Amino acid sequence: MAIDNFALNLTYVTDLLTVANNYTGGFLGAFILIIVGFGSLFITSNFNSKESLIASGFLTMIISIFLYYLNLLSEYFLFLSIAYFVIVMILGVVKGTRGA
Repeated sequence: MAIDNFALNLTYVTDLLTVANNYTGGFLGAFILIIVGFGSLFITSNFNSKESLIASGFLTMIISIFLYYLNLLSEYFLFLSIAYFVIVMILGVVKGTRGA
């Protein structure tokens, strides 16, 4: 059977991502980052807005570093996500979050 010869091979994933990134004009990482940003805002919407923005900013920054490492994100978008996280953290510290 053909299923007996099936092996989990992830070596072609980077080639597939490179082709998809070229097909989208280099914006695949930005699209993924936007989806993760809005998704994390939606998931953390149970908290107050400051905590939700801080969690979303942190997750967006971590994902942007990972996407930059995979060469799916340019330095411009990496800088924007880090700047977004820093601004949100400064606003969170200045205005304060609710205590326990």
